[in-house]
Amino acid sequence: MTIHAKPSPPLHRVLVPTPFGPVLLVAGARGLRAVILPPPPSLPPRLSGAAAAPPCPAGGEAAPWPGGGPRPCRRLPPPARAGKAPVGVTEAPPAWLVAAARLVRDYLAGRGQTLAAPLDPPGTPFELRVWAWTRRIAYGTTVTYGELASRLGDRRLARAVGRALARNPLPLFVPCHRVVAAAGPGGFSAGAWWKLRLLSLEGIFLSTR
Repeated sequence: MTIHAKPSPPLHRVLVPTPFGPVLLVAGARGLRAVILPPPPSLPPRLSGAAAAPPCPAGGEAAPWPGGGPRPCRRLPPPARAGKAPVGVTEAPPAWLVAAARLVRDYLAGRGQTLAAPLDPPGTPFELRVWAWTRRIAYGTTVTYGELASRLGDRRLARAVGRALARNPLPLFVPCHRVVAAAGPGGFSAGAWWKLRLLSLEGIFLSTR
């Protein structure tokens, strides 16, 4: 018997130039699947919030990850080249993805406050609920993990909320940097440097002490 593998749905990749380095957007047919922020510029791992790790193997890329261990490698399709598209990667991104890339560029340049696009993040039902509520947090404002848990119906879920936000694959579009600890900025999947930078972009300045 011959078993034919089901083909993977095509992915779109767009690399967005920003003042902080290139941001990678990965999208499927139904929306954004991942947003990969670049490492903080010229900062050692202990200040960037990411632990040092050996280079990823070919075809892999270091994924954003909270401090406290090596950053895992995330397998991503290779970028499209002129004249030939690798398997599973389309050459021409859809118009909505091009528009989303412009919004990211403008937001990180301090020229925009709105980040809107179709989203299709992989996650558990609870994680999807947390991310949906996080999207309601307005630009230039913050809530604590406990306050977000209360909005979900149970303040005792604060730790679970934190774990869900640590797994958020769509930073910026799901603005988990706006969720802070009661006595400080709290964690962030791409590291403390990014969290503080994004908050300062929105006029919020928190002490790390």
